[in-house]
Amino acid sequence: MHPREIARYSARVALIVLMLHVTGGTLRGQVWSQADSAAIQSGLPIARDLISGTAAAQLGFTDPSNQLPQIVLGDPLPGRMVNLAALRGYDASQDPDPLLVTTGRIAYPMMVSGVTLSAITVAEVTPGGYQVVSIGAPNLYRAVDSIRTVAGGSPTDYSVVSVPALKVLFIGRVVAGEWSLTPVFSDNRFGFVAGVAILARTALEAMVTAAIAHDGLPH
Repeated sequence: MHPREIARYSARVALIVLMLHVTGGTLRGQVWSQADSAAIQSGLPIARDLISGTAAAQLGFTDPSNQLPQIVLGDPLPGRMVNLAALRGYDASQDPDPLLVTTGRIAYPMMVSGVTLSAITVAEVTPGGYQVVSIGAPNLYRAVDSIRTVAGGSPTDYSVVSVPALKVLFIGRVVAGEWSLTPVFSDNRFGFVAGVAILARTALEAMVTAAIAHDGLPH
């Protein structure tokens, strides 16, 4: 299935509070942003068709016929990524912000009755133009949303921060002017404990040795 356009956002809008009801392809609720609601509408058939089909359970939906009309998209989670080459040269005296590179992807939790079941992710493919790039990853986004809820603060303060080469995922936000990263999953290689926040500079430094030893190939 080819990606379908879901939204066009102003380049100035990095975080969008979007509440969307998917009922027979009808847009309900409120879109608060400069988003093109017609483009958002065009992405609904993708989610509806997949959730209604045989992949429903893999996407996190156990009762799609009842859950589908109740889906609401939650607060957005912009993506950031740490590049392997940049990580190799890092030490904790450096500002971690330049390493947390914006990916242009935004994930929206797909919620039913306030519970996150899955997520839909869009990516900026042209300036201000977004397309659906993935639907699913229920275990990941349930964990992500749980961490975000427990940590408190504004939901739109958070980003999903990945280190793809090392297969590490964090929820990140700036607290008192300093990046804080919360591991989504525990990782004994680096002493990371799921749900326990640490300073970004500490987390990045813990991964430097593994980054240097990594051959740069996908594993």
